[in-house]
Amino acid sequence: MPFASEAGRYSRLIDDVGSDYLLLGPFMTTACRVVDMDARREQSLAHVQAFTDYEINNALARNV
Repeated sequence: MPFASEAGRYSRLIDDVGSDYLLLGPFMTTACRVVDMDARREQSLAHVQAFTDYEINNALARNV
């Protein structure tokens, strides 16, 4: 969308940066949970004997 002035464009940039900053905390919380669950999934594979190679590779592929 075109802006009428540089001040309008700068104001939009400041608003976008502020919005991104507010969303950073919840994003980091979720990202840490995903990393933790990936580590647990990888560790638990060592304790399961009945998985086929396909199932193991499928589980590890979800950690990427």
